[in-house]
Amino acid sequence: MRYTLYAGSYFGIPVRIHFTFPLILIAFGAEAWFSGGWQAALWALLLILSVFVCVVLHEFGHSLQVKRYGIAVRDVVLLPIGGMARADRIPEIPRQEIAVAIAGPLVNFALAAVIFTVLTVLNRPLSEEPDYLTSLFAINLVLGTFNLIPAYPMDGGRILRALLAMKLPYLRATRYATVVGQLIALAFVVLGFVFSHDLFMLPIIAVFVFVGAMSEENMIRVRYRLGDRRIGEFVEPPNEPAWVPSPEVGTRVPAVDADAPALEVYYALKARKQPAVRVIDSGRIVGIVGLDRLESFEPLPHAPH
Repeated sequence: MRYTLYAGSYFGIPVRIHFTFPLILIAFGAEAWFSGGWQAALWALLLILSVFVCVVLHEFGHSLQVKRYGIAVRDVVLLPIGGMARADRIPEIPRQEIAVAIAGPLVNFALAAVIFTVLTVLNRPLSEEPDYLTSLFAINLVLGTFNLIPAYPMDGGRILRALLAMKLPYLRATRYATVVGQLIALAFVVLGFVFSHDLFMLPIIAVFVFVGAMSEENMIRVRYRLGDRRIGEFVEPPNEPAWVPSPEVGTRVPAVDADAPALEVYYALKARKQPAVRVIDSGRIVGIVGLDRLESFEPLPHAPH
């Protein structure tokens, strides 16, 4: 992801802050300033920053569970609408996917339990005027619960997909989870406009849910299409025009062996945002395979639907 600021590495996982992240601080800080002055603005900024610390911990819950299954986690990115952990892939074994998906909300519930314990020790009832601790307690409960809504690709949607995959082919389970997620995204839009003062972020989240579901379903479909094929199988035949990189790509097109798994090459191209690879066979370049060719060829007859 471009335009991010490196904010350190924890447990071997880099944390990056997207350049749009300050927008959330400006929005809530300004609203608090106009309604209650500079002290209210400082309180709001402290609370928002604390919430995003909880969001980072939520994403680390996912990330550390993913790493347990031997999958590399590239980074955690903070956006105005929340956090995003980026891994090379999501486990396709249903019980592993459930474990990864539920780990994030469990972190929020654990944080809420710790805060509740502190409030109990301090003899601070939750029914009083909300302060920093009581607000943080409530926000963690909301974060944990909201993420369990079955709107794929949110955590609850991934759990739904994994449960469906126990009985259905993985691609079909993904398609059903995508439909459910997109219907819920439309409901988010309606609720966001009906209750625009309190739920103004819902339509923005809905866009990410709707587009994210389509994107992930497409990636899974491509994965099944590629199967066990080797990248050399996708080199354009000699009688067809080979893909020619644009001048700005130049020598940045990486080279891979013709026997390399096409699926691994596809993941690498997507992760590094590269348009193509040069294919080498017996020490010579035999052609170039573009990302669009890997995504657009006809599926194999045995691919599940």
